Amino acid sequence: MPPVSYYTMIKSKDKGFVFGVRLQMVRYALEKGIKPAARTYTTSKNTVKKWVRRYNKRGIAGIEERSRAPHNIPHKTGKEIEEEVLRHRESKPGWGAKRLKRDFDLPCSHGAISRILKEHGKIKPRRRKRKARGDLREIKEKFRAFERICVDTKHLYDIPSYWPQMRFLRLPRYQYTFREVKLGAMFLGYSEELSLTHSILFVEVIGDWLKRHGVKTEGTVWQSDGGSEFIGSWQMKGKSAFIKEIENLGAEHFQVPKITYNADVETVHNTIEFEFYDIEAFDSKENFFDKVTTYCLYYNLLRKNGNRKDRSPLDILRETSEGINPAVLTLPALDLDQLLGYKLNKITQGGHDVPGMSHPNRYIVDLKEDLIYNNFDNAIVIEWT
Repeated sequence: MPPVSYYTMIKSKDKGFVFGVRLQMVRYALEKGIKPAARTYTTSKNTVKKWVRRYNKRGIAGIEERSRAPHNIPHKTGKEIEEEVLRHRESKPGWGAKRLKRDFDLPCSHGAISRILKEHGKIKPRRRKRKARGDLREIKEKFRAFERICVDTKHLYDIPSYWPQMRFLRLPRYQYTFREVKLGAMFLGYSEELSLTHSILFVEVIGDWLKRHGVKTEGTVWQSDGGSEFIGSWQMKGKSAFIKEIENLGAEHFQVPKITYNADVETVHNTIEFEFYDIEAFDSKENFFDKVTTYCLYYNLLRKNGNRKDRSPLDILRETSEGINPAVLTLPALDLDQLLGYKLNKITQGGHDVPGMSHPNRYIVDLKEDLIYNNFDNAIVIEWT
């Protein structure tokens, strides 16, 4: 049987096959000569000589393929830029190369940033996701704003960087998350315990907030999993008060099957963990709510989402023509324990009034001039009646 030609061998991606053919060629050349080996393996005499020379010098190790990477790269990113990349990555440990390039306007390509992070061991291997059955982005684009909503809870006491602060400062143990599917906006609520009562209050407050800002809640779909904080006791035969509160808004409740995940809201839980909880430090409960409210505003008004064509929720809302007041995206983080206290003590009167986090009558959030819209002058003012 004639040997494999050298051309066929070098086109192969199997390193073991390539090594074996070269070794056979070298041994044939040592036995029969350089010219016969070149004719038999249909290659040049210089190629045969090269591999014979390497074999004589290093033995079998000389047959192995050498790296073709250049020893010197003249256009390689400079030390100063490299240090700048690492400094920004240190402050935002969960950000990828494209996001660092986009948000910090770094003077090098995202490929160079990725190489720098990889060389310094800053890229952690991520669990490979299952292949998606279909891209849902086009479907989400067709929804109207706030037509599809995901609600879920997040346990905060299992976050290593947050747990000591939670114990020392008596910070919230649970996060209630509202995630809007089309815009990608989120609203957050916090409490010391996980309960159906807190979930009802969370929906009640947000539902009233949406209506005040021109959102039509009729015909919308709110989905949640089968947690007891949403469906009540497993022994219940009828609808829980949480579901009834959603239906009071003219909306429909959908319970996510056990075999699937509440994917949109789970994405928020992953993002907020490495963008907020892993890097922020707090000195009081009030400081916690100030910072998490700032993060919510950043998330809804400024943060660009790569899965939504590098647009923020505010950008997407501005592109719609549904008559929704953009201030709908400025709801502060809700202290559900405090709100429940107001409700039980009958402090609020006449409707679903929402007290502010630090001031009972109003909550003021300063913004940049380029974010001012409608009748806002130098701040977004949320009135509390």
